[in-house]
Amino acid sequence: MGTSQELNKLVMLKYASIMRFFWLSVSIFIFVLTTYYGLIEGFENWMHYYIFSIIAFFAFLIRTFMLKRMKKYLEFISEKKSEQNDTQ
Repeated sequence: MGTSQELNKLVMLKYASIMRFFWLSVSIFIFVLTTYYGLIEGFENWMHYYIFSIIAFFAFLIRTFMLKRMKKYLEFISEKKSEQNDTQ
């Protein structure tokens, strides 16, 4: 049972880091694409698309914060488990 829970933790950490990379990639892609089309067709038509890049970057920041928080929580839980096993 312990190995299944550890596997779930590893999967969740991997998923969180993949999603973090995804949102950073989306943010950079939208920024570059918007800048390119802004230079080609004029920024007055494309300026409002930068908001999507900003939203994707905030999603990246939130994922980064949550990943750090989840790692700290998992460490806390494992410390509590080891303390509980030591007392028994």
